[in-house]
Amino acid sequence: MSCMNYEKILDKCQFVPLHNEERYNKIGKHFSVPASWGRGIFWLYEPNQFYNIKIHDFYFYDDKVFDMDLPEGLSINYYESISGEELSPYRKLKPNHVQTHIGGERSFRALIHKRIPIRSIGIEIKPEFYNNYLRSHYPGEFDALFDIYQSFGDTSDFGEMQTLLRQIRDFQGKGAAAAMFYEAKVLEAVSLFVEYKQKYQKQTNHQLASAELEAVNVVSMYIHDHCADSLDQKILTRIAGVCATKLKKNFKAVHGCTITEYIQGCRIDQAQHLLQYTELPVNQVAQAVGYRSPSRFSELFKRCTGMMPKEYRRIP
Repeated sequence: MSCMNYEKILDKCQFVPLHNEERYNKIGKHFSVPASWGRGIFWLYEPNQFYNIKIHDFYFYDDKVFDMDLPEGLSINYYESISGEELSPYRKLKPNHVQTHIGGERSFRALIHKRIPIRSIGIEIKPEFYNNYLRSHYPGEFDALFDIYQSFGDTSDFGEMQTLLRQIRDFQGKGAAAAMFYEAKVLEAVSLFVEYKQKYQKQTNHQLASAELEAVNVVSMYIHDHCADSLDQKILTRIAGVCATKLKKNFKAVHGCTITEYIQGCRIDQAQHLLQYTELPVNQVAQAVGYRSPSRFSELFKRCTGMMPKEYRRIP
């Protein structure tokens, strides 16, 4: 896996090169998702042995277990829209989250839910970059980069990285200016990532005692069973058996989001099922998952999925 570049990987996965597509910058290459799977674009910029940049902008017609061999490298991705679960190891793929992935250890296996677009921007740095370039140019500064990636997980609280990756997505410069822009953004992303870990993760990714972890798991399961109810955080605190401040801190350390965001995610998951498998009007779907205001429900649904509920229902 480590010696394969992404063009070979995409070819193996039956993605089709597009030679006249201009959705994203022409300095990169556009590929179409296999027509039998779904619709949309995979954009790739892979200029050298140091890094690549990828943009996903497609969806699948049906729920799909997506299995892709990845070369050795460290990725950081911002998911603007996605619905699914990574399978090995298991974790939920969350919209509006920044997430890391380490390639080369195992293939990327995920269950991607149908209808919801996969829209993401990612930077992958390769071993030549972090083992040789960074160490030679910044000796002693980035030796622990692999460990930082491994412990990061995901977060919705990384606005600087989200902004940087959106800039990459929207950039339309040409020639040498484009090459210099992307290279500078890769270095900036690595800098932001290390700075973020130094500033914030020491506080949030502390090692939880088994009793604290169990309390978070109990609260999480209770939320799953009662997410359509009015969930007062005082009740959740009593269920956890810890003070409100500790519960909030521990919950975010485990899940990478606040309790409110977690509740919203569970509600939107249920709403997707109702929109897909029932003919309930949107206002009744909103009520069924715990929202009195259909407009508030639609706002949150779009924030989580990138689509309005009626748009989601119309996708074939």
